[in-house]
Amino acid sequence: MRKVLVPLLALLPLSLWAEQHGAPELLVFLLAGAGIIPFALLLSQATEAIAERSGPTVGALCTAVFGNCAELIIAVTALRRGLIDVVKASVTGAILSDVLLVTGMAMLCGGLRFSEQRFQPALVRTNGAVMTLAVIALALPAALIATSGIDDVAAIHGLSLTVAVILIVIYLLTLVFSLVTHTHLFEPPHLLLSEAEAEAQHHGGPAGLWSWIALLLASTAGLAVQSEVFV
Repeated sequence: MRKVLVPLLALLPLSLWAEQHGAPELLVFLLAGAGIIPFALLLSQATEAIAERSGPTVGALCTAVFGNCAELIIAVTALRRGLIDVVKASVTGAILSDVLLVTGMAMLCGGLRFSEQRFQPALVRTNGAVMTLAVIALALPAALIATSGIDDVAAIHGLSLTVAVILIVIYLLTLVFSLVTHTHLFEPPHLLLSEAEAEAQHHGGPAGLWSWIALLLASTAGLAVQSEVFV
């Protein structure tokens, strides 16, 4: 996989060169969009490797922070430029892909190999409750504005900030619940590793972990630069 990704990293300087030399906007857009793919894949690989080597708690936190880093960087970059529609499209696409596409592909691929699949009820209940709270937090202000006829920009802005703070607090409390107070509910069943698997996980030690951290930071920086051109 990495042998395929390394040549694709050349799309970053190529897209920067095309932007600076006045290439057609469509060409720059396509180059930048394709250039995001290798950085996003490297970011995903680094996150998974760090999670495997650092234990379930740190790994889960790392996955939670960097799991949707690509969408977050694109949304922040677009928000800085006032492209609200791009932000809405990015967030909506991330939600649909995670809730529908990723879940559906996981069920499909798992069902092709196993006749019966199992899941952790505690994890499903927690995620379902958080999703319900998020939907309510987003729907109530929109319904209030639509039904009350509020047209004061300052009032709408204040209400939006309040909802955003509430959602962030809910997210942080969910992390505390799953990573600190109730970790036993989210730990996967204990799996006995073979000698080869144990040796593979032990291989590299702290040096291997730091190399993955370096890759994580480098891919995040490259993704930020590429997203700037893309937006």
